[in-house]
Amino acid sequence: MPKWTLLALGPVLAAGIVAIGAMALRTAEQPAPVPLPAALPEAAATSQPAEEPAASPPPPVPPAPPSDNLSELPVQEVESRTVHTVPETEPGVIPHVTLQDRQGHPLARPSGSAPPPPSYVPSIGPSLNETASAPPAPYRPGRGGAAQPAQQAALPVVPSSLSGAARATGTVSLAIEGHTVRLYGVLPPASTDRCALGTGAPQTCAEVTQAMLAERLAHSASITCQLPPGLAASDPARVCLDATGVDIAGYLVGEGLAVADRHASGGYAGAESAARSYGKGLWRFR
Repeated sequence: MPKWTLLALGPVLAAGIVAIGAMALRTAEQPAPVPLPAALPEAAATSQPAEEPAASPPPPVPPAPPSDNLSELPVQEVESRTVHTVPETEPGVIPHVTLQDRQGHPLARPSGSAPPPPSYVPSIGPSLNETASAPPAPYRPGRGGAAQPAQQAALPVVPSSLSGAARATGTVSLAIEGHTVRLYGVLPPASTDRCALGTGAPQTCAEVTQAMLAERLAHSASITCQLPPGLAASDPARVCLDATGVDIAGYLVGEGLAVADRHASGGYAGAESAARSYGKGLWRFR
């Protein structure tokens, strides 16, 4: 072979050798394929979880049969009671009852209106001897009540107008021209009320009121008493003024020695309020 042919084929052979080496190197660097498994389960093949079936209720448990080992309940015999029946044809017999007093003495059955024996002592109320020995209670008419006809005849009728010297007969009453009148529109102090004049020691208001009324009447030469309008002539209440024209009842209420009668018309409520505010008489201790 000529020399120039070998020179021309040299580069071609060199290029072929380089190409064959590059292919061998590429084949050696490529990784081997990973073999896939033959079969995958259904759970791995699906990406969504499967729904769980609903739980079914447990089957009913049949009741246990009665056991033969249970103890029997105790049995107690009850004695039969005797029942006394009354025949319809036989009438009932009423038992005899003996009444006795506190001393244990038998009492006879009263017949008609016969009085009980002297030994009888009732269980409630006074005995017959105490009732027989007690005097009859005197008649006391209430406030505003009418007296008995005999007492009305005995009491003198108070004139509608009176004038003259007077004297105190009580806390709110006075005697004038032989008649006893009561000051209209006032009430006497209570028995528990205490009064004090000035710096003196307190004492019962009844004593202080009567003493002040007596002093007021003694310093007046004449007292005039009139029947208030709308009052019956049989009522002994009167409106009384002293010689200077001062209302005696209003004077007592203003000094705290009496209280105003709320049931009287045109009373002394204003005088009582003033005495209460200044702590006069009984209002000092109430």
